[in-house]
Amino acid sequence: MRPFDGIRIVDLTQILAGPYCTYQLGLLGAEVIKIELPGQGDWIRVTGLDPELREARMGTHFLSQNAGKRSVTVNMKDARGRDIVRKLVETGDVFVENFRPGSAERLGLSYEDVRAIRPDIIYCSLSAYGQDGPWSHRKGYDHVLQGTTGVMSLTGTPETGPIKAGLAFIDYATGLNGAFAISAALLERRKTGEGKRIDVAMLDSTLLLMSNIVADYLITGTVPELVGNEPQSRSPTAGVFDAKDRPILIAANSDVQCRALMTALGLEDLIDDPRFADHRSRLANKPELRRIVDDALKARSGEEWEEILDGAEVPAGLIRNVAEVMAEGGQAMSRGISREMTLPGHDRKIGVPTAGFKVDGDVIGADRPPPEVGADTDAVLTGLGYGAAEISKLREAGVV
Repeated sequence: MRPFDGIRIVDLTQILAGPYCTYQLGLLGAEVIKIELPGQGDWIRVTGLDPELREARMGTHFLSQNAGKRSVTVNMKDARGRDIVRKLVETGDVFVENFRPGSAERLGLSYEDVRAIRPDIIYCSLSAYGQDGPWSHRKGYDHVLQGTTGVMSLTGTPETGPIKAGLAFIDYATGLNGAFAISAALLERRKTGEGKRIDVAMLDSTLLLMSNIVADYLITGTVPELVGNEPQSRSPTAGVFDAKDRPILIAANSDVQCRALMTALGLEDLIDDPRFADHRSRLANKPELRRIVDDALKARSGEEWEEILDGAEVPAGLIRNVAEVMAEGGQAMSRGISREMTLPGHDRKIGVPTAGFKVDGDVIGADRPPPEVGADTDAVLTGLGYGAAEISKLREAGVV
């Protein structure tokens, strides 16, 4: 499925959220022209856990969301570099940037500037707090937003205090939000012929992921507190429990699931016990019920309980590490969430993420590996009408 075949994206983003946004569109057929700084490229090229790849400016974090793109180096501080970007805009359908608000205007690449070149352009800005509001000028990264949006006020326990989540989920949620907005704008343009100005904020994307929590506060005025491993249902038979050898997470929330859990644990006599007969009584006697369930779970290993509870239709799963989740033959790899390809110039096999869904049973993945810095500069500039001698002069001047 390649609905965006023929769509060209001029991508001025870097780090995670913006590149992940354009990566999703590239997986669905769009041509993504990634603009990078000459000699350096996207800063995230030097991040990740592999020192050899970092040294080569092909760090693992860069590889994870740039496969299939074309890399063109442009120094936008130089007027000639900005002219190159403007010529790209003439051929483009979508313009994506994640500068600090106001920076694009100073470069002469504001929405108004770009729309003057290509009236039907889809112009998308991704930022920490959005293009308007009292915090719009602030810079932000995922871990900062985890604090400022209230996420950390929920994560952790009274003993630990607020704790950051161990993944950059805000960046990736913002990228998906941006890709969704651009997709909708492209569909709208088919009907109207008009472009759109899209404003995607990490703040908004995070609060949307917290919709039920935000609704609770707005409707009841109750400020949520640290919940640790407690599920939002607060059910006494849901949360993290200790099996004989390792933790297991159980989500027996409904009456049917609680009865199934009791039966699976050999605690059938508790099903009709007045202390645990319904959700209200279970909450009233939560400490005692938790102790009984914990004691019963210690009789078997986590893997045994996972199988038993699955058979009893009780939602449950071991707390696995990344290596366990990504093991060959496991559920994740059977879903095809990673596509293997050879990294040019390194004779190494790498795995890059595919789209987060299947279509008619097929996995959607990139058809080319991530590009080296400036790998496509000459080809793209030639397509814009620059001659070989002119490109050479621009390279000597540090423009490309």
